[in-house]
Amino acid sequence: MCCIFIKIYLKEGDADITFYNTLGVAVKQSALIEGENIINAEDLKAGVYIWKTLSDENIINTGKIVKK
Repeated sequence: MCCIFIKIYLKEGDADITFYNTLGVAVKQSALIEGENIINAEDLKAGVYIWKTLSDENIINTGKIVKK
C-alpha cells in the first residue's frame, strides 16, 4: 500500500498533534500551522490510534483512527 495521508485543517494559530497507540504511548507527533496540514501516516503500523491536538497546553480536539 502506498501513501497514507491525514488531512487536518487548523482554523487559527499553531498546534501540535500527537498519535497514541492503545497502550497510551505516543508514537508520532507533528507540528500544525494555521490552514491545511497534510500528515504522512505511512510509518504507523496497522492498529487503532487516538490523536490529540494541543495548542498552548490546551486540548483543541481528539479523535480515533484505524489503520489497516
